[in-house]
Amino acid sequence: MVAAEPRCGTVRNIWRLSRRADRQGLAPNYRSCGRPVPRPTQELLELACELKRDHPTWGAGFIRLELGKLTRRRRLPSVRSLQRAFVRAGVHRPRHRRTVTAAVPQAIQPHETWQVDAVEQIRLASGQGICWMTVTDEASGALLATEVSPPHRWEHVLLPEIREMFRRVFERWGLPDHVRVDNGYPWGTPRDLPTELALWLIGLAVEPIPNPPGRPTCNPRVERCNGVTQQWAELHRCTDCHRAAQTLARVAHIQRDEYPAIQGRSRSEVFPELYTPRRAYRRADEKAMWDLSRVDAFLARQYWRRRVDCNGRISIYGHGRSVGRAYARQEVVMRFDASSRCWVVSDQDGNVIKQLPATELTRERIMALAVSRRR
Repeated sequence: MVAAEPRCGTVRNIWRLSRRADRQGLAPNYRSCGRPVPRPTQELLELACELKRDHPTWGAGFIRLELGKLTRRRRLPSVRSLQRAFVRAGVHRPRHRRTVTAAVPQAIQPHETWQVDAVEQIRLASGQGICWMTVTDEASGALLATEVSPPHRWEHVLLPEIREMFRRVFERWGLPDHVRVDNGYPWGTPRDLPTELALWLIGLAVEPIPNPPGRPTCNPRVERCNGVTQQWAELHRCTDCHRAAQTLARVAHIQRDEYPAIQGRSRSEVFPELYTPRRAYRRADEKAMWDLSRVDAFLARQYWRRRVDCNGRISIYGHGRSVGRAYARQEVVMRFDASSRCWVVSDQDGNVIKQLPATELTRERIMALAVSRRR
Protein backbone atom coordinates (compact mmCIF):
# COMPACT_ATOMS: atom_id res chain seq x y z
CA MET A 1 0.00 0.00 0.00
CA VAL A 2 1.48 3.34 -1.09
CA ALA A 3 1.36 6.15 1.46
CA ALA A 4 -0.41 9.35 0.39
CA GLU A 5 1.85 12.24 -0.56
CA PRO A 6 1.75 15.28 1.77
CA ARG A 7 0.10 18.43 0.50
CA CYS A 8 2.15 21.45 -0.48
CA GLY A 9 0.71 23.49 2.37
CA THR A 10 1.74 20.82 4.87
CA VAL A 11 5.32 20.75 3.50
CA ARG A 12 5.45 24.58 3.54
CA ASN A 13 4.35 24.67 7.22
CA ILE A 14 6.92 22.05 8.23
CA TRP A 15 9.69 24.00 6.41
CA ARG A 16 8.64 27.24 8.10
CA LEU A 17 8.64 25.59 11.58
CA SER A 18 12.04 23.97 10.96
CA ARG A 19 13.65 27.39 10.33
CA ARG A 20 12.86 28.52 13.88
CA ALA A 21 15.63 28.65 16.47
CA ASP A 22 16.65 25.23 17.87
CA ARG A 23 13.75 23.75 15.87
CA GLN A 24 11.33 23.72 18.83
CA GLY A 25 8.53 24.46 16.46
CA LEU A 26 8.51 20.84 15.24
CA ALA A 27 7.41 19.62 18.69
CA PRO A 28 3.69 18.68 18.79
CA ASN A 29 1.45 21.38 20.25
CA TYR A 30 -1.26 19.36 21.98
CA ARG A 31 -2.85 22.45 23.54
CA SER A 32 -4.13 23.43 20.13
CA CYS A 33 -5.77 20.05 19.61
CA GLY A 34 -9.48 19.47 20.15
CA ARG A 35 -12.36 21.86 20.27
CA PRO A 36 -12.47 24.72 22.77
CA VAL A 37 -14.81 24.18 25.72
CA PRO A 38 -17.77 26.60 25.65
CA ARG A 39 -17.89 29.04 28.52
CA PRO A 40 -21.18 27.71 30.00
CA THR A 41 -19.77 24.19 30.05
CA GLN A 42 -16.54 25.41 31.63
CA GLU A 43 -18.56 27.10 34.38
CA LEU A 44 -20.39 23.84 35.05
CA LEU A 45 -17.10 21.96 35.27
CA GLU A 46 -15.73 24.52 37.73
CA LEU A 47 -18.87 24.25 39.85
CA ALA A 48 -18.56 20.45 39.78
CA CYS A 49 -14.94 20.71 40.98
CA GLU A 50 -16.07 22.94 43.85
CA LEU A 51 -18.69 20.36 44.84
CA LYS A 52 -16.01 17.66 44.72
CA ARG A 53 -13.76 19.73 47.02
CA ASP A 54 -16.58 20.23 49.52
CA HIS A 55 -17.81 16.62 49.28
CA PRO A 56 -14.81 14.42 48.48
CA THR A 57 -16.75 11.14 48.96
CA TRP A 58 -19.27 11.99 46.23
CA GLY A 59 -18.72 10.32 42.88
CA ALA A 60 -19.03 11.95 39.46
CA GLY A 61 -22.45 10.42 38.85
CA PHE A 62 -23.89 11.77 42.09
CA ILE A 63 -22.33 15.20 41.51
CA ARG A 64 -23.89 15.29 38.03
CA LEU A 65 -27.32 14.77 39.65
CA GLU A 66 -26.64 17.62 42.08
CA LEU A 67 -25.50 19.87 39.20
CA GLY A 68 -28.83 19.33 37.49
CA LYS A 69 -30.71 20.33 40.64
CA LEU A 70 -28.56 23.40 41.28
CA THR A 71 -28.49 24.79 37.73
CA ARG A 72 -31.80 23.49 36.35
CA ARG A 73 -30.04 22.69 33.08
CA ARG A 74 -30.94 19.71 30.95
CA ARG A 75 -27.63 19.47 29.08
CA LEU A 76 -24.89 18.58 31.53
CA PRO A 77 -21.33 17.32 31.06
CA SER A 78 -21.06 13.57 30.97
CA VAL A 79 -19.76 11.57 33.92
CA ARG A 80 -16.50 10.96 32.08
CA SER A 81 -16.08 14.70 31.40
CA LEU A 82 -16.54 15.41 35.09
CA GLN A 83 -13.97 12.78 36.01
CA ARG A 84 -11.43 14.33 33.64
CA ALA A 85 -12.13 17.76 35.13
CA PHE A 86 -11.57 16.37 38.63
CA VAL A 87 -8.19 14.99 37.57
CA ARG A 88 -7.13 18.31 36.01
CA ALA A 89 -8.24 20.22 39.13
CA GLY A 90 -6.44 17.82 41.46
CA VAL A 91 -9.60 16.83 43.37
CA HIS A 92 -9.91 13.31 42.00
CA ARG A 93 -9.85 10.50 44.58
CA PRO A 94 -8.89 7.26 42.82
CA ARG A 95 -10.17 4.10 44.41
CA HIS A 96 -9.17 0.50 43.95
CA ARG A 97 -11.99 -1.39 42.34
CA ARG A 98 -12.50 -5.01 43.20
CA THR A 99 -14.27 -7.38 40.87
CA VAL A 100 -17.10 -8.73 43.00
CA THR A 101 -18.83 -11.82 41.68
CA ALA A 102 -21.81 -13.27 43.44
CA ALA A 103 -20.93 -16.58 45.05
CA VAL A 104 -24.55 -17.79 44.94
CA PRO A 105 -27.34 -17.52 42.33
CA GLN A 106 -29.12 -14.18 42.54
CA ALA A 107 -32.83 -13.38 42.28
CA ILE A 108 -34.37 -12.38 38.95
CA GLN A 109 -37.66 -10.73 39.93
CA PRO A 110 -38.06 -7.74 42.29
CA HIS A 111 -39.01 -8.65 45.87
CA GLU A 112 -38.11 -12.28 45.28
CA THR A 113 -35.14 -11.92 47.64
CA TRP A 114 -33.99 -9.05 49.81
CA GLN A 115 -30.46 -8.66 51.10
CA VAL A 116 -30.30 -7.39 54.66
CA ASP A 117 -27.24 -6.10 56.51
CA ALA A 118 -26.37 -3.66 59.28
CA VAL A 119 -24.00 -0.69 59.44
CA GLU A 120 -22.73 0.22 62.90
CA GLN A 121 -20.35 2.46 64.83
CA ILE A 122 -21.05 5.58 62.75
CA ARG A 123 -20.37 8.88 64.54
CA LEU A 124 -22.36 12.07 63.91
CA ALA A 125 -21.16 15.65 64.21
CA SER A 126 -22.41 15.74 67.81
CA GLY A 127 -20.39 12.65 68.71
CA GLN A 128 -23.50 10.47 68.96
CA GLY A 129 -23.15 6.96 67.58
CA ILE A 130 -25.79 5.33 65.41
CA CYS A 131 -26.36 2.16 63.42
CA TRP A 132 -28.92 1.19 60.82
CA MET A 133 -30.37 -1.76 58.95
CA THR A 134 -30.02 -1.70 55.17
CA VAL A 135 -32.57 -3.52 53.01
CA THR A 136 -31.74 -3.95 49.30
CA ASP A 137 -33.70 -5.70 46.57
CA GLU A 138 -31.45 -8.39 45.13
CA ALA A 139 -32.77 -8.42 41.55
CA SER A 140 -32.71 -4.66 40.91
CA GLY A 141 -30.09 -3.54 43.42
CA ALA A 142 -32.52 -0.84 44.61
CA LEU A 143 -32.04 0.48 48.13
CA LEU A 144 -35.42 -0.04 49.77
CA ALA A 145 -34.89 1.13 53.34
CA THR A 146 -32.38 2.35 55.91
CA GLU A 147 -33.84 1.90 59.40
CA VAL A 148 -31.80 3.98 61.88
CA SER A 149 -31.37 3.20 65.58
CA PRO A 150 -29.53 5.30 68.22
CA PRO A 151 -27.18 2.59 69.66
CA HIS A 152 -23.84 2.63 67.88
CA ARG A 153 -23.53 -1.18 68.08
CA TRP A 154 -26.06 -3.31 66.19
CA GLU A 155 -26.00 -6.00 68.88
CA HIS A 156 -27.37 -3.44 71.35
CA VAL A 157 -30.59 -3.01 69.35
CA LEU A 158 -33.33 -5.10 70.97
CA LEU A 159 -35.16 -7.80 69.02
CA PRO A 160 -38.60 -6.10 69.31
CA GLU A 161 -37.13 -2.94 67.79
CA ILE A 162 -35.61 -4.89 64.90
CA ARG A 163 -38.97 -6.53 64.29
CA GLU A 164 -40.60 -3.10 64.21
CA MET A 165 -38.06 -2.10 61.57
CA PHE A 166 -39.10 -5.06 59.43
CA ARG A 167 -42.76 -4.24 59.93
CA ARG A 168 -42.25 -0.69 58.65
CA VAL A 169 -40.40 -1.98 55.59
CA PHE A 170 -43.07 -4.64 54.96
CA GLU A 171 -45.87 -2.07 55.15
CA ARG A 172 -44.27 -0.05 52.36
CA TRP A 173 -42.83 -2.73 50.10
CA GLY A 174 -44.79 -5.88 50.96
CA LEU A 175 -43.41 -9.29 51.90
CA PRO A 176 -40.51 -10.86 49.95
CA ASP A 177 -40.08 -14.58 49.48
CA HIS A 178 -36.60 -14.68 51.04
CA VAL A 179 -34.20 -12.48 52.99
CA ARG A 180 -30.48 -13.12 52.58
CA VAL A 181 -28.66 -12.39 55.84
CA ASP A 182 -25.17 -12.59 57.30
CA ASN A 183 -24.17 -14.51 60.41
CA GLY A 184 -24.29 -13.08 63.88
CA TYR A 185 -26.89 -11.07 65.71
CA PRO A 186 -29.87 -11.37 65.37
CA TRP A 187 -29.68 -14.39 63.02
CA GLY A 188 -27.26 -16.74 64.78
CA THR A 189 -25.22 -19.12 62.65
CA PRO A 190 -26.28 -21.45 59.80
CA ARG A 191 -25.31 -24.54 61.81
CA ASP A 192 -27.49 -23.68 64.78
CA LEU A 193 -31.21 -23.39 65.32
CA PRO A 194 -32.96 -20.38 63.74
CA THR A 195 -33.46 -17.49 66.15
CA GLU A 196 -36.79 -16.05 67.32
CA LEU A 197 -36.67 -13.32 64.69
CA ALA A 198 -36.04 -15.90 61.96
CA LEU A 199 -38.93 -18.05 63.24
CA TRP A 200 -41.22 -15.02 63.17
CA LEU A 201 -40.26 -14.33 59.54
CA ILE A 202 -40.75 -17.99 58.60
CA GLY A 203 -44.27 -17.87 60.02
CA LEU A 204 -44.96 -15.02 57.56
CA ALA A 205 -43.63 -17.18 54.67
CA VAL A 206 -40.42 -15.12 54.49
CA GLU A 207 -37.57 -17.63 54.56
CA PRO A 208 -34.13 -16.44 55.77
CA ILE A 209 -31.14 -17.54 53.69
CA PRO A 210 -27.97 -17.47 55.82
CA ASN A 211 -24.72 -16.69 54.04
CA PRO A 212 -21.67 -18.89 54.59
CA PRO A 213 -19.34 -17.47 57.27
CA GLY A 214 -16.80 -14.97 55.96
CA ARG A 215 -18.41 -14.67 52.51
CA PRO A 216 -19.58 -11.06 52.01
CA THR A 217 -19.62 -11.67 48.24
CA CYS A 218 -22.86 -13.60 48.79
CA ASN A 219 -24.49 -10.26 49.69
CA PRO A 220 -22.95 -8.00 46.99
CA ARG A 221 -25.96 -5.71 46.52
CA VAL A 222 -26.39 -4.68 50.12
CA GLU A 223 -22.65 -4.43 50.70
CA ARG A 224 -22.42 -1.94 47.82
CA CYS A 225 -25.43 -0.01 49.15
CA ASN A 226 -23.74 0.24 52.55
CA GLY A 227 -20.77 1.93 50.89
CA VAL A 228 -22.98 4.24 48.83
CA THR A 229 -25.00 5.43 51.83
CA GLN A 230 -21.86 6.29 53.79
CA GLN A 231 -20.27 8.12 50.81
CA TRP A 232 -23.31 10.11 49.74
CA ALA A 233 -24.91 10.83 53.12
CA GLU A 234 -21.82 12.35 54.80
CA LEU A 235 -23.25 11.59 58.22
CA HIS A 236 -20.37 13.34 59.96
CA ARG A 237 -22.21 16.55 59.06
CA CYS A 238 -25.49 15.48 60.73
CA THR A 239 -26.15 16.68 64.26
CA ASP A 240 -28.66 14.11 65.53
CA CYS A 241 -30.24 10.74 64.80
CA HIS A 242 -33.41 12.25 63.27
CA ARG A 243 -31.39 14.31 60.80
CA ALA A 244 -29.28 11.27 59.90
CA ALA A 245 -32.44 9.23 59.23
CA GLN A 246 -33.76 11.94 56.89
CA THR A 247 -30.44 12.12 55.04
CA LEU A 248 -30.28 8.35 54.59
CA ALA A 249 -33.87 8.27 53.34
CA ARG A 250 -32.98 10.94 50.76
CA VAL A 251 -29.94 8.94 49.65
CA ALA A 252 -32.10 5.82 49.27
CA HIS A 253 -34.57 7.75 47.11
CA ILE A 254 -31.78 9.06 44.86
CA GLN A 255 -30.14 5.66 44.54
CA ARG A 256 -33.47 4.00 43.68
CA ASP A 257 -35.40 6.62 41.68
CA GLU A 258 -32.94 9.18 40.26
CA TYR A 259 -29.45 7.78 39.76
CA PRO A 260 -28.97 6.55 36.14
CA ALA A 261 -27.55 3.18 37.13
CA ILE A 262 -28.72 0.98 34.23
CA GLN A 263 -28.07 2.31 30.70
CA GLY A 264 -28.93 5.87 31.71
CA ARG A 265 -32.12 4.89 33.52
CA SER A 266 -32.90 4.62 37.21
CA ARG A 267 -33.53 1.28 38.89
CA SER A 268 -37.21 2.02 39.45
CA GLU A 269 -37.63 2.84 35.73
CA VAL A 270 -36.03 -0.44 34.67
CA PHE A 271 -37.90 -2.41 37.36
CA PRO A 272 -41.34 -0.78 37.76
CA GLU A 273 -42.47 -3.91 39.66
CA LEU A 274 -40.63 -2.50 42.68
CA TYR A 275 -43.70 -0.43 43.54
CA THR A 276 -46.06 -3.40 43.20
CA PRO A 277 -45.83 -5.54 46.37
CA ARG A 278 -45.34 -9.23 45.74
CA ARG A 279 -47.49 -9.94 48.82
CA ALA A 280 -49.18 -7.10 50.64
CA TYR A 281 -48.69 -6.73 54.38
CA ARG A 282 -50.77 -4.93 56.98
CA ARG A 283 -49.80 -4.86 60.62
CA ALA A 284 -53.42 -5.44 61.66
CA ASP A 285 -53.56 -8.65 59.60
CA GLU A 286 -50.30 -10.13 60.89
CA LYS A 287 -51.88 -12.51 63.39
CA ALA A 288 -54.14 -13.95 60.71
CA MET A 289 -51.26 -14.25 58.22
CA TRP A 290 -48.81 -15.89 60.61
CA ASP A 291 -48.85 -19.71 60.46
CA LEU A 292 -47.06 -22.05 62.89
CA SER A 293 -47.13 -24.92 60.39
CA ARG A 294 -44.60 -23.05 58.23
CA VAL A 295 -42.17 -23.05 61.15
CA ASP A 296 -42.72 -26.80 61.67
CA ALA A 297 -42.14 -27.57 57.99
CA PHE A 298 -38.97 -25.46 57.91
CA LEU A 299 -37.47 -27.12 61.01
CA ALA A 300 -38.40 -30.61 59.80
CA ARG A 301 -36.06 -30.23 56.80
CA GLN A 302 -32.92 -29.94 58.92
CA TYR A 303 -30.96 -31.60 61.70
CA TRP A 304 -28.50 -30.37 64.32
CA ARG A 305 -25.67 -31.90 66.29
CA ARG A 306 -25.36 -31.60 70.05
CA ARG A 307 -22.78 -32.78 72.59
CA VAL A 308 -24.21 -34.22 75.78
CA ASP A 309 -22.71 -32.71 78.93
CA CYS A 310 -21.47 -34.64 81.96
CA ASN A 311 -24.98 -34.61 83.46
CA GLY A 312 -26.58 -36.14 80.39
CA ARG A 313 -28.20 -32.94 79.14
CA ILE A 314 -28.24 -31.06 75.85
CA SER A 315 -29.13 -27.44 75.13
CA ILE A 316 -32.13 -26.52 72.96
CA TYR A 317 -32.64 -22.76 72.66
CA GLY A 318 -30.74 -22.33 75.92
CA HIS A 319 -32.96 -24.79 77.81
CA GLY A 320 -31.25 -27.84 79.34
CA ARG A 321 -33.00 -31.06 78.25
CA SER A 322 -32.06 -34.47 79.63
CA VAL A 323 -31.24 -37.40 77.34
CA GLY A 324 -29.67 -39.65 80.00
CA ARG A 325 -26.33 -39.94 81.77
CA ALA A 326 -25.48 -43.00 79.70
CA TYR A 327 -24.78 -40.67 76.76
CA ALA A 328 -22.62 -38.19 78.68
CA ARG A 329 -19.92 -36.51 76.57
CA GLN A 330 -21.20 -38.17 73.40
CA GLU A 331 -22.33 -36.44 70.23
CA VAL A 332 -25.98 -36.88 69.27
CA VAL A 333 -28.11 -35.81 66.32
CA MET A 334 -31.30 -33.84 66.84
CA ARG A 335 -34.16 -33.26 64.40
CA PHE A 336 -37.69 -31.90 64.61
CA ASP A 337 -40.72 -34.12 64.00
CA ALA A 338 -43.57 -31.95 62.71
CA SER A 339 -46.33 -34.51 63.28
CA SER A 340 -45.66 -34.95 67.02
CA ARG A 341 -43.97 -31.53 67.51
CA CYS A 342 -41.09 -33.20 69.34
CA TRP A 343 -37.31 -33.07 69.19
CA VAL A 344 -36.10 -36.53 68.18
CA VAL A 345 -32.61 -37.24 69.54
CA SER A 346 -30.58 -40.08 67.98
CA ASP A 347 -27.10 -41.50 68.50
CA GLN A 348 -24.43 -41.70 65.83
CA ASP A 349 -25.88 -44.96 64.49
CA GLY A 350 -29.32 -43.45 63.98
CA ASN A 351 -30.97 -45.15 66.94
CA VAL A 352 -33.58 -42.96 68.63
CA ILE A 353 -32.55 -42.11 72.19
CA LYS A 354 -35.37 -39.87 73.29
CA GLN A 355 -38.22 -37.68 72.13
CA LEU A 356 -38.46 -34.29 73.81
CA PRO A 357 -41.64 -32.17 73.49
CA ALA A 358 -40.88 -28.84 71.78
CA THR A 359 -42.55 -26.78 74.48
CA GLU A 360 -40.57 -23.65 73.55
CA LEU A 361 -41.92 -23.58 69.98
CA THR A 362 -45.42 -22.34 70.67
CA ARG A 363 -47.18 -19.66 68.68
CA GLU A 364 -47.32 -17.37 71.69
CA ARG A 365 -43.62 -17.63 72.52
CA ILE A 366 -42.50 -17.11 68.92
CA MET A 367 -44.75 -14.07 68.48
CA ALA A 368 -43.39 -12.70 71.76
CA LEU A 369 -39.79 -13.39 70.64
CA ALA A 370 -39.31 -15.40 73.84
CA VAL A 371 -38.17 -18.78 72.53
CA SER A 372 -34.59 -18.72 73.78
CA ARG A 373 -33.61 -18.67 77.42
CA ARG A 374 -31.50 -15.61 78.13
CA ARG A 375 -29.07 -15.50 81.00
